[in-house]
Amino acid sequence: DNSARDTDLHGHATMLAGIIAGNSNTGVTGIARKASILSAKVSDDENHDCYFSSIVAGVLWAVVKKADVILLALGSKTNYQVLHSSIEKAYESNICIIVADEGSNLYPAAYKESLAFRARPKGKIAKKDKKSQVVDIAMPNTGIYTTYGSNKYSKVYGSSFAAAIGAGLVALIIEKKRKGVPKKQIPVKMIYKELLALKA
Repeated sequence: DNSARDTDLHGHATMLAGIIAGNSNTGVTGIARKASILSAKVSDDENHDCYFSSIVAGVLWAVVKKADVILLALGSKTNYQVLHSSIEKAYESNICIIVADEGSNLYPAAYKESLAFRARPKGKIAKKDKKSQVVDIAMPNTGIYTTYGSNKYSKVYGSSFAAAIGAGLVALIIEKKRKGVPKKQIPVKMIYKELLALKA
């Protein structure tokens, strides 16, 4: 609310975008390099803090823009019902909700409409939490390179970036199922089911 511009001064969103749709022949190539990124800034410039109202506004903005996927690489221990209602609205609008989870029953990861990802140490067995639909994605022990700032790259770790991998995979599934028909509606449940099958 206190930011006068939409530039990503923190760098977190730029790193996520690079994992999803980086499109450089000499730098980072994203998972779904043909994907288009819609950026909704919901946090401040200094501490990366945000209000629930800003997140709700971002989710509803994505609904209006008819996004295919919403990535929320954030979490709170507070179950804010208005946020849940906005996520329900997005889900009913056939938008996939991909979120990060730290394994401590955070929201929005715990909402049934979302598909949550967390980073896990190499070698651990992936487990799906029936309550929150959490899917563990194994991040390389050495991290993953992505975009950072202006013409820079960084090695990153953690659940936010596991969620970005999930969002990229969802974008590829949607692209594959549409087969050149941009406005074709693919049920979210079908996309989630196919993504979960990749972990089987």
